[in-house]
Amino acid sequence: EASPTTLESITSASVDYTGTHKCYDITGAQASWTWNLVTQINIHISGVKNQGSDNFYIYSDYLYAKVTYQDLDTTKPTIKSLDYPGNGDFVKTSIVDFNFTATDNDVINNCTLWGNFTPTWNKNKTTYDVQNNVETNITIRLDDGVYLWNVECYDNNGNSNFSSYNYTAKVDTTQPIVLLENPEDDNYTETSAIIFYFNVTDYITTISSCKLIVDNVTRDTTTESPVGESTTKNLTATLTSGDHYWWINCTDTNGWTNMSEIRNISVNVIYPTVQTILSTYEQGETATIIGENWNPNQIITINITLSNSSNYLFNTTSTGAGEINVDYNVTYDHASGLQNITAYQHTYPSDNATSDFTVTIRTADITIPKTNYYEGQNVTVNGSKFSINGTITINITYPGGNEVYSNLVGDDGRFNFTYNLSYTETLGLWNVSIYDSNYNNLNDTGNFTVNDRIANIYTDKNEYDAEETVYLNGTLFSSYGTVRVTIKNIDTDETSPGYPKDVAADTSGNITDNWYVNNTCAGNFSFNAYDLAHLELDDTTYFNITATPKSNDTTAISAYRNSPAGTVDIGLINESDDTRTSVTINVKSTDLYLEANWTNNYAEGTSIESVILTLEHYEEATNPVISVKWYDGSIYQTVSCPGIFITTTELNQTCDLSGYITDYTQANDISLRFVYRYSTGGATTGYIDQARLNITYSGQSACTQWGNTAPAINNMLITYPIDLLAGITKEITCNASIIDTEQDLAGVSATLYFNQNNSGDPDGNNDHYTNSSCSFSGTTAKIAVCGFQLWYYAKNGTWNCNMSATDTEFTDYDNITTTVNTLYAINITPTLLDYGNVPLGANSNNYTVNITNLGNMPLNVSVWGYGGSNSNETGGGLAFKCNQEGNITIGYEKYSINPIHNFNQKTNLTSGPKMIPIKIAKQTQPGIYVQNQTYWEINVKAENNPKGECNGTIIFAAEVS
Repeated sequence: EASPTTLESITSASVDYTGTHKCYDITGAQASWTWNLVTQINIHISGVKNQGSDNFYIYSDYLYAKVTYQDLDTTKPTIKSLDYPGNGDFVKTSIVDFNFTATDNDVINNCTLWGNFTPTWNKNKTTYDVQNNVETNITIRLDDGVYLWNVECYDNNGNSNFSSYNYTAKVDTTQPIVLLENPEDDNYTETSAIIFYFNVTDYITTISSCKLIVDNVTRDTTTESPVGESTTKNLTATLTSGDHYWWINCTDTNGWTNMSEIRNISVNVIYPTVQTILSTYEQGETATIIGENWNPNQIITINITLSNSSNYLFNTTSTGAGEINVDYNVTYDHASGLQNITAYQHTYPSDNATSDFTVTIRTADITIPKTNYYEGQNVTVNGSKFSINGTITINITYPGGNEVYSNLVGDDGRFNFTYNLSYTETLGLWNVSIYDSNYNNLNDTGNFTVNDRIANIYTDKNEYDAEETVYLNGTLFSSYGTVRVTIKNIDTDETSPGYPKDVAADTSGNITDNWYVNNTCAGNFSFNAYDLAHLELDDTTYFNITATPKSNDTTAISAYRNSPAGTVDIGLINESDDTRTSVTINVKSTDLYLEANWTNNYAEGTSIESVILTLEHYEEATNPVISVKWYDGSIYQTVSCPGIFITTTELNQTCDLSGYITDYTQANDISLRFVYRYSTGGATTGYIDQARLNITYSGQSACTQWGNTAPAINNMLITYPIDLLAGITKEITCNASIIDTEQDLAGVSATLYFNQNNSGDPDGNNDHYTNSSCSFSGTTAKIAVCGFQLWYYAKNGTWNCNMSATDTEFTDYDNITTTVNTLYAINITPTLLDYGNVPLGANSNNYTVNITNLGNMPLNVSVWGYGGSNSNETGGGLAFKCNQEGNITIGYEKYSINPIHNFNQKTNLTSGPKMIPIKIAKQTQPGIYVQNQTYWEINVKAENNPKGECNGTIIFAAEVS
């Protein structure tokens, strides 16, 4: 509605002014106004003229303004509805009627159709034949496409308006376009299952379905909706041999249908095949099954009939070329023998093929490289043909026991297992039985013998001069162990300066050491070596030191043989020149020999240190036996010469005669025979190229005496870890090896104490024990044993053993730690809970069961039970099983920790562990046990009619507090 304050509604304005005017000339006087949109009218009067020098003014008694206005229509038309096409609807003709309804409070002058038909958004067509609130039509022609449209209407006052929303109209007058891809026209194929490839497009809408038509018959229809466009699709048909024609029909969602071109195809079916790549497979291998001439991209079912008539069925998919390639796992326990394969197309079982293959038995095998081992060695067991990446169980049995281990198998079916023999291992024959944990048919056994490991040391010779070096060798000590070596003068009972000393063994337990005599006094000496980790590995060897030892090679002065008999040219046996003396060896009961004689001129008082024979010889056959005999002044006696034996390759072999030729008179006249004995076979020959004696002798010389050393505690050992025994003591040993060079060890003592205590604290069963007189034995290397009786409630944690060893002058100290483990243990008294005779329907008396802590930790207790004596039989859910009739269910036996509780207040016994609400502290004082009580009662329920003697089992278990 118009108003004076609305600019748009004002049509005219005038200004009137009246009053008394004093002016000479008011001609040209003007009045003007300006309009403020809200509140104010400004009036301006101008045009007053001047005359002369006087000023003239206009004034008015009354001035007013008059404004004239009228009402103005500003209401816009309303597009009540866009009636057709509906928003998003399809129009299936090119002539499109756009219908709408408009309203206004005045007359609607015209309406215009707007749209992106050109394709920019613009006016399209205007109609002036518009009635208020009556549907109006604007018709235009459009090509196929998707358009936005709206309507703008004007009334007679120039007001205009659009519909609130643009509508979408879709014009579709076009059929789908169907293009065939494969097979090509006039295609030839040898498979029956054929995939037909095509693509389809639609300009406006989506494709609802497509059909494969073969020989005028629909053979396949798409399943997806909508059908994807502009991408390859396929339909499938299985055709018989012969000529066929085909096409694809597609229909869009607006019902427009179109067909592709028609193509021809010739089918000549070639039958499929199936077979394994190899004709034979071993259990555990993978058989590859191959085939060809199958319909492309089809599910093929493989049916394997085993030799034991069982079946294995699975599916695979043929390739686009109609081939199959699939692996079949021949399991390790697979039936052996001839197996049959039948393959058929999943949807057409009549399309099938068959063949055979053979499965052979997989035989597992283990090998142990050696048959004899020493204690402390590693026994390696190698295996093959077990299950790939599987697990094997290894059972090792030995005299008096067995051990079980598991080991992983590699991806080649092989494994390597190492068993470490201890240095105090059980001797005798050991058996190794190994089987595959998943396939028991894969198994094998082997055995080996464990021999006593006896350490052995020896020097490079038996006698040394004052300025020589003694070279010591040792074998069969612990692998990479530490060996303590001591050199001692047997005559004076003194130890060499610098000794004892520790020598490292190599991986085989071998050691080497050397000692420079350094003018040590002549006499008898010992070299002792023992393993610090394994004291039983101990050996001593002996040698002599001479004042001024000398040696010389002596040659024989004459020789004689008895086969053939006669004197031998001495030059033949005094030089190593390949000019040899032969001895004919026949089968005889008498000696066949070569005799050689030496004479020397050693003076009285000469000490003969050693006599070493070197014999260079060989024999044509290995059957004879060779020995050395020495003339002792009355007879030829056989001497021990393990280093001289039959050889078919010429060797220099030696024999130590020092134990036989011991003084200078014997060394001055030596006669040896090299004797052959032959028990079977034909005649053969022995050849002797050289025989010589090396004689070492000595006299007196200046020497150095040795001093004295303190005892040394080494290689302490203690029971580790310590597992206490419930309710009693556990014997603990703290041992050590002690080097007592002068063998004057007076005593050994030790304390065993908790790590928060001190060695000098008073004894107490909880944390401190003393042994003032440990036992020890041995000579230079002594073994000390300190025993302790550790009570079951001794504190858990780290304990120390502190040992001291004292001789006549010195004391040595050492210590070692161990761990006392936690012990959770209880004792129940009485062990027989006898309720006596209880009538049907009655309760028993209240009976007490004492629970005593026999461990070293505070603990809780759980309890459960079952009828009878075996929970795995029929006792579950029962408190008692009766021998005549009926049972007592488990809920009718109850317990409490309160002695005054009645039966209903007590807790039911259960079939599974349930915690008793008690906590039992650990014992801390001798003879003062820590225990709690429980109180038990039963009700003999009459309905179950129990009869006879009834028994059950209650299990009490110590639990971590």
